[in-house]
Amino acid sequence: MTRVLLNTKPLLIIVMGVSGTGKSTLAKHLSEAFAFDFIEADDFHTTKAKSMMSNGVPLTAAIRQEWVNRLCSYLANGTKSIDSVILAYSGLKKAHRQQFREIGFNQLFIMLTANKRTIKQRMENREGHFVSVDFLDSQLTDLEYPTIEESDVEILDANESFTNLTTRASELCIAHKITSELTT
Repeated sequence: MTRVLLNTKPLLIIVMGVSGTGKSTLAKHLSEAFAFDFIEADDFHTTKAKSMMSNGVPLTAAIRQEWVNRLCSYLANGTKSIDSVILAYSGLKKAHRQQFREIGFNQLFIMLTANKRTIKQRMENREGHFVSVDFLDSQLTDLEYPTIEESDVEILDANESFTNLTTRASELCIAHKITSELTT
């Protein structure tokens, strides 16, 4: 006989991709649609890191690791008090994605991809964001696409209309929420 239990872990939906793929816009939309907390990973960057990115200077591995550590620490310390969360986060490195898997949430990664021309055009047209278009090449170079072992990563085409993208992402969130609430 199979026993079904309600899982008490909150959800962590990480919308990821290089700058300009629309991860923050999609993450905000999902957080409102599902009444989940929204966290913008860029808010955890140091002033130095933001300055580097605005000048097109690639982040060092050490700077990126410190940033990931701050994010994971914040989330880990709040797992007892935080409900489900939508995080807008680049997620470039497999090892960093693994850190998020180890902090006590049921997680789902939604990776947004688009062609370089589209991303560059979006970055050039957006206002008020500190990341320079010149930073894009370093992100594309550093991006490690999910491996087959990362079965919790769903890849969506950010070239699609926002309506199609939000519909597909919402379906993924609902399916993940249902399956993560049941354990056998």
